Amino acid sequence: MAGSHSVKSEKLEENEGELGGPMFSPPLYRQRYDVVCDIVRKMEARKVVDMGCASGKLLWHLKWIDCIEELAGVDVDVTQLQGNSHILCPLTTDYLMPRKKPLNICLFEGSIGSADSRLYDWDIVCCVEVIEHLHTGTLALVPHALFHQLQPKVVIVTTPNSEFNILFSNFRDFRHWDHKFEWTRDEFRSWADGIASEFNYSVEYSGVGEGPPGSLDKLGWCTQIAVFTRLHIDSECAQCIEENLQPYRCIKEISHPHQLQTPHTTLQQLNDELTYYCHFLADIDCGTETDEEDAERVTHTVCIRLERLMKFGRIKELCPDLDELRSCIRQTEQFHLSPDGDSVLYTHILMSSSNGWNVDDDDGGESDVVDDYQVDNERRVENWNQTITTSPKETTETWD
Repeated sequence: MAGSHSVKSEKLEENEGELGGPMFSPPLYRQRYDVVCDIVRKMEARKVVDMGCASGKLLWHLKWIDCIEELAGVDVDVTQLQGNSHILCPLTTDYLMPRKKPLNICLFEGSIGSADSRLYDWDIVCCVEVIEHLHTGTLALVPHALFHQLQPKVVIVTTPNSEFNILFSNFRDFRHWDHKFEWTRDEFRSWADGIASEFNYSVEYSGVGEGPPGSLDKLGWCTQIAVFTRLHIDSECAQCIEENLQPYRCIKEISHPHQLQTPHTTLQQLNDELTYYCHFLADIDCGTETDEEDAERVTHTVCIRLERLMKFGRIKELCPDLDELRSCIRQTEQFHLSPDGDSVLYTHILMSSSNGWNVDDDDGGESDVVDDYQVDNERRVENWNQTITTSPKETTETWD
């Protein structure tokens, strides 16, 4: 592919101690990701592109942000795109507790030096530690392809600050063997200012990775960041880019489950939540099997205290207090209150052990699972997802 570049994940991961310089907490790559995620949340971006996505780690962090509905990752390395796509797929819990909004992810084989009409006018394009890997010819194509043809509302570019390298005792040439260059702050600003002026963008500068006390003014940040904001859109270019310009090849499409588009009433939502959580708590209290012989399934009534249900953030969001919860339950057909009004009566089903169910396969008792749920969580199991799903392997500092 003409003008392409390859940014492989094995190229990106380095031991933080190898350069013999400052140690960052959080690690530098996390600080860069946090900057991107903060901007996404602040502007409530719906459509975000990660150029040079490689291992997909930034996309993995972005997919948990509720406002995002479309994510695209672009890289020339098909092996990386195919091999790491699994980390972006929905989990079992995503089907049990779907997002409020749709989330579609597409991974493209393509070069940052060319534009694809499917990514025109997106909210944010991220170029996190990418430009320093580009050959001169490809780098020269980036401004026209990205800022003139694609015209995203915001472009985030991060790159190493070469002035900071003096703090690395083991430093030689560049921070990474695949870097083609590393710019000073003035060089980076000259490049970014020229783009902003030519293509009707404003630009603001910042950075992450602060050195020893007193070094910031003299050396700057370890990673320098430029955030471009579009001032207005070029309508003539819009007509050109929409004419089926699609040089990228879609490698993988991933759709996450989401809630029904037709709004539920509060009562319908509560009925769904009660069904889920009553079943969840009944499994913890009673297990999932019966020891009765010749019985495929046994049903019995379980009393679940309302105070216990109110620990779950989603139920508390729908019914802020016990009195309102009682009132809503009385209006449902599926659930009934106990005579004292302090518990909900739930019909629980136990399956015969001969059906192959194994209670020992459960995740554990209520204390473990409920703690993981973090009951005031907006998505109910966001923290549970984070507990049972480890972030893509991030055991070493990622400089690039």
